[in-house]
Amino acid sequence: MEGVAREGVKVSYYRRVSWVDKERFIGLKEELYAQSGRLIKETKINEINKIEERWIPIDSVMEDKLRKNTYTEFKITQIDFNPEIPEETFSLQSLK
Repeated sequence: MEGVAREGVKVSYYRRVSWVDKERFIGLKEELYAQSGRLIKETKINEINKIEERWIPIDSVMEDKLRKNTYTEFKITQIDFNPEIPEETFSLQSLK
């Protein structure tokens, strides 16, 4: 899948190219490009697990292609899909 910014819209990445697993509906890889066409960042999914009937990327790495040996690794070690959240959490008072 490919997305390109509309003319006149200010965005962080002009173009995105994504690889999606059609059976599990999950992104496997994404490349982010500058308007010049230069690759800026690349994300790769290293591990996917099925948790509570959902496919979740539990290990991924985003590389900064403009700086050598620079990356961010993201690992999920615990997840709760339906936590109990008190109703007052969403009040104006709580947001202040």
